[in-house]
Amino acid sequence: HCAGGTSRSASIVLAFLVKSEKKTLKEAIQLAQKTRPLIYPNKTFMQDLIAYEKELKNEESITLKEFEENIQSSWTSYWNT
Repeated sequence: HCAGGTSRSASIVLAFLVKSEKKTLKEAIQLAQKTRPLIYPNKTFMQDLIAYEKELKNEESITLKEFEENIQSSWTSYWNT
């Protein structure tokens, strides 16, 4: 049920980049989108990632609203090319 690799596996990659590669969540999203433009962690996963970043770095580099706006424009531009 996770064959598309857009939500669950993307969330794991983002968490890895935040923890192991010392990226902010925003940087991790940008890096992951360069490799795989169709990442789209679901709302719950994204809330967990934001909380995880705050736990590790005591800051939030992106809000859920910013992520949703960014991801919508990414998907729109991807499908319109």
